[in-house]
Parts: sequence; C-alpha cells; structure tokens
Amino acid sequence: MKDDDLTPYERAGRNLGEPAGWQLAEAEGRLETQDVLDRLASMALYEFGENRDDWPTAFDEEGFFPALAAEGKSFDGGISFHV
Repeated sequence: MKDDDLTPYERAGRNLGEPAGWQLAEAEGRLETQDVLDRLASMALYEFGENRDDWPTAFDEEGFFPALAAEGKSFDGGISFHV
C-alpha cells in the first residue's frame, strides 16, 4: 500500500516521531539510514539539554517528541493556529 493510499488516521500511525510509528516502520522494513540518524540527533539534543523554549517540539530521552510545545503559528491573512 502506498503512503498516499492511507487514511489520515493510518498516516498518523506511521509517524516516526512516536514509538508506535517507529516500531511499525521497523516491523515493515521501512526504516532508512536517515531515519536512524535523525532519531540519534534528537537523542543527542535531549542528552545535551538542547531542548530550547522557542522550538516547536521537545524530545524525550529516546529521541521521540512527546508533544508539540509551540505557543502558536501565524499565517498570512490574519489567521493563527494555537496548540
């Protein structure tokens, strides 16, 4: 099944930023070298205390992001999105 054939719920379940999405990708053999390097970089950011207040996400010790941390995002036309 191609990624563009997935429903939004199924696509969300494949999020590599979540432990369940990572495990699914690993089980399906979809992990690539860049995925592993990105997760290792996130683990290093956590370990060395680089979770900055102005970043939109924070990472846990396993390199996953537990939640969005952004206050909001403004768009053209006066629209803003707040988390």
